[in-house]
Order: sequence, then structure tokens, then C-alpha cells
Amino acid sequence: MFREMAPGLGVLPTITEAAVSEANIGLALGNRCISIGHKTQVTNSTLLALSEAGVTYISTRSVGYNHVDVNYAESVGIAVETVAYSPDSVADYTLMLMLMAVRHAKSVIRRAEVHDYRLNDVLGKELRDLTIGVIGTGRIGAAVMDRLRGFGCRMLAHDKRPRTGAEYLPLDELLQQSDVVTLHTPLTAETHHLLDTGTIEQMVCISGQRRVEGHDVAPPQQLAKPNVVGRGLGTTVMGQDSAAKALQPVDDRGADATCPDHPNGQVA
Repeated sequence: MFREMAPGLGVLPTITEAAVSEANIGLALGNRCISIGHKTQVTNSTLLALSEAGVTYISTRSVGYNHVDVNYAESVGIAVETVAYSPDSVADYTLMLMLMAVRHAKSVIRRAEVHDYRLNDVLGKELRDLTIGVIGTGRIGAAVMDRLRGFGCRMLAHDKRPRTGAEYLPLDELLQQSDVVTLHTPLTAETHHLLDTGTIEQMVCISGQRRVEGHDVAPPQQLAKPNVVGRGLGTTVMGQDSAAKALQPVDDRGADATCPDHPNGQVA
């Protein structure tokens, strides 16, 4: 994209696949601006070297900036900005994850691929019969709630600054009463491990927020609890325990195994 757009903007970009570091600062010489990814932490020593090389602006191709010490960058004369995003797009994706989790979509799809149409293990639930807890009711959380209203479900909310007409509850009460919980909070020291082993014992967890491993939600191994039916962490929905068949082969008896419930069906 940089190579395609640069000529029309009169820009001559220097592009490298390597993450920014003190080892390749020389590539930034003569440039006021650089664009970085989000997978590698940018050290303060690298920021200082960038400043000394003449860089005054860093654009990070991400919604968050926890991989850059913004305050330190500002102290050495570098402004850091993130990219814009669509709250509606994130909200749509969150609703998709919810529906996939409560309807065991992953398991259904895998079974259908091998012509296994048994239904007894993949019976889902309807959102209208569930209580949905929304943690964080900013732009994304509010957009999620707008979409949920069409399903007729009960909605609960938790936020330090209530800003919608929803029913707001303390976090522990919301978790106790909700069938599905969706998080839309920024990553801060206060939200670090907002959900941990103790708080996920009795719920289904859907996270549509920017996911940083081990920060906003406890590590994956701690989510493998008997009562956690599904978790959607930004990019995937995975069943746990009661929906464990979504993670396992539908049938391990071989390519010619016959479905006992469907004598004419074959399991690949």
C-alpha cells in the first residue's frame, strides 16, 4: 500500500520488514515520520535514537499504543498516534462471536464438513432467552448494545462512567447475572486481568476488544473451566469442555465410521 500511494503523494518511502530498533535507526535518517507495527515493543532507547535522527512523528498501525511509551516519546519530541477504526465493524464482529458461541457454530460447521448431522450435542440457545453483560459502554460497547436490542435479550452494563440508558450494575453482580459477557475496555493497569480465574467460573466470555495476551483477560489456560462454554477473543471462537467437541475431531473411529444416529451417514 505504501508503495502504491507514495508516488501520488510525492513521498519516497523507505520500507523494511524488520521491526524498528536501534540496529536499523539509520533507515529513519532524513525522515520526520515513521510508521510501525504493533507486535514489537519499542524501547525508550530506540525512541531516543529516533529523536536524535530527526523523527518527530510515529504512526502505529494499531488501535492501541501499549507497545510505545507515549509519555517518554513526548518528552523527546516525538508525537505518537494510532489509526482510526470503525466501532460498528467491531460491534458487528462481536455479535458474530456471540452467536457462534451460543449456537456452537464451530462444532456444527466441523460436523457438517464430515456429513455428521447429529444435533443432540450441538443444541444452541437463543439470545432472546439470555442476559448479556456489557463491560465498557463507550462507542463500541454502545454499538453492541444497539444491535442486541433487536434480539430482545436482557442487557446489563458496567462502566466507571455510565453513558447509556442501560441497567448498570457493579462488576461482580453483572458477572453473576449474565449468561454472556462482552468486554470493550481500554488496556490499562486497572483493566489488567479484569477477568481472572475467579470471575470466569460461571459465565460465557466474549471479548470483542483489542486483545493483548494475559492483560484484559486471564491467560487461555485459565479460561478452560467446566462452566465456560465459549470464548471469542477478537479473532476466534473456541469451545471449552461442554463444547469441547468443537476443538476435537468429530469422530476418531476412521474414515468409514457410520453415525449411529444416522445409519446412512458416513463420518470422514
